[in-house]
Order: sequence, then structure tokens, then C-alpha cells
Amino acid sequence: MATAVKRKQRRNGGSDVAGAANDLQHDFEALRSDLNTLAQEVTSLVGNTSDEAVQELKDRIRRIRDNLDETVSDATSRGRDALRDMSDNFTESVEEQLRERPLTTVALAAGIGFVVGAIWRR
Repeated sequence: MATAVKRKQRRNGGSDVAGAANDLQHDFEALRSDLNTLAQEVTSLVGNTSDEAVQELKDRIRRIRDNLDETVSDATSRGRDALRDMSDNFTESVEEQLRERPLTTVALAAGIGFVVGAIWRR
């Protein structure tokens, strides 16, 4: 029963990675939209040369920059978490296979070593 739970967790780990990638994609789409909005606002404010308009533009740029920093920080954190989860799931999978089929695992490792050694000699 514990094996079935681990396999289910491994499968869910893949969906966590996909979910994090999907979140990153949505964050970057929101960022692209914010930058387009900024470009439109800059274009509309270029006609106004008053100090108030320039100050308003600086404030808007500062807010967008803060949002950008926050978005990048969140995306980095989610990506790091997804990579850690994927690494943990891979490690658990290898350990499980090693416990369940030790001879097969040793034979596979020897085969991979043979192939890498053959490639290395060339």
C-alpha cells in the first residue's frame, strides 16, 4: 500500500511542476500586459509636458517596476520549489526501484557505465 501512495505522490509531483510552469506562463502574460499598458500610457503622456504629468509617469513606472520585481521573485520561488519537488520525486523513485529490484538496478547501472565508457574511449 505504501508503494501505491508513493507512486501517486510521484504522479502528483509531475502535475505540481506543470502547475508551476502554468503559473509562470500566466505571470509573464500579466507582465506583458502591464508593459503594454505602460507603453500606451507613456505615449498618451508624451503630449503633456507638465511637471505633474512627468511625476505621474515616474510614479506609474515605479509601481510597475515594483510589480515586476514581485512577479519575478514569485516566479523564481515557484520554479525553485517545483525543481526541488521534482528532484525529491526522482530520488524517491530511484530508491524505491533499488529496494524492489536490486539486481535489475545494478545491471542497469553496469550497462550505463559500459556505454559511457565506450563513448569515452572514442
